[in-house]
Amino acid sequence: MNPIGVVICNYNKKDFVLQCVQSVLESKEKNFDIYVVDNASSDGSAEALKKAIEAGRSAYLSGLGRQIERGASASSPLTGFLED
Repeated sequence: MNPIGVVICNYNKKDFVLQCVQSVLESKEKNFDIYVVDNASSDGSAEALKKAIEAGRSAYLSGLGRQIERGASASSPLTGFLED
């Protein structure tokens, strides 16, 4: 079965986006891809997310349009968008 796509949108919500990623990682469903859309945050969100990725958490990081396109076109039966 193809993974579920989870798209998380972020702008200057470093602490919340890290909690959101962690919440998805701790979910019962384990077959998913996480796409974090960061819209040029100035609060250190990108750096914190990059550290989380390097620590072995599964997430992707890039610009808004590209990530929404990636998430929406993922070969999955379901794609969810999470934003504030």
